[in-house]
Amino acid sequence: MYKSNIELRAESRARLEGLWGMTAGAMFIYFAVQLGLSFIPILGDIASFIIGGPFALGLVIFFTNISRKREATPGNIFDGFQDFGRAFITYLISGLLIILGFILLIIPGIIIAFNYSMVYYILADDKNIQPWDALKKSSEMMKGHKMRFFVLNLSFIGWVILSVFTLFIGLIWLIPYIGVTNANFYLDLKKEFDGEDSTDFTDHLVGNVLD
Repeated sequence: MYKSNIELRAESRARLEGLWGMTAGAMFIYFAVQLGLSFIPILGDIASFIIGGPFALGLVIFFTNISRKREATPGNIFDGFQDFGRAFITYLISGLLIILGFILLIIPGIIIAFNYSMVYYILADDKNIQPWDALKKSSEMMKGHKMRFFVLNLSFIGWVILSVFTLFIGLIWLIPYIGVTNANFYLDLKKEFDGEDSTDFTDHLVGNVLD
């Protein structure tokens, strides 16, 4: 039986106990890099796109280490660069498919984004899986769980609004809370899913729309 969203959030707070300062430091480094690139005309935007996938993978590794009670350090956010090829290709393919979904209609774009929301966790857990297969597996894992994941992330909206009044400085603490909670969601989902992936990737480009 899957854990409730309340349980996932409570578990995240327990995992983060004593680590809030460290995780805030990691987020400060991440935002500093992104902010620095934003000041570089054109080349900064290109660089941000190129490192988007590796950074996404690194953040997932960081948050999942915390969720699993493993040693986590701010340096984890750069671990995705050790797997640059798979991370970049996954970022490129998923981004193109999500953009295509938004071009068709807003709702398909959102659904595709949720379909592929587990892809970097899958890459982090399986060093041999290829981007196409990771996208397929994410889509399969999220079948029937997209609404639950949406509601889980929607539950943080109050904290997001409050962060506005801190000039978004509060995000350096909020993002780790959300990130570890999403990692807990993945681990909870993974327990039930392992060994059940057998659907062809082409069935999932815009599949599972109603699930």
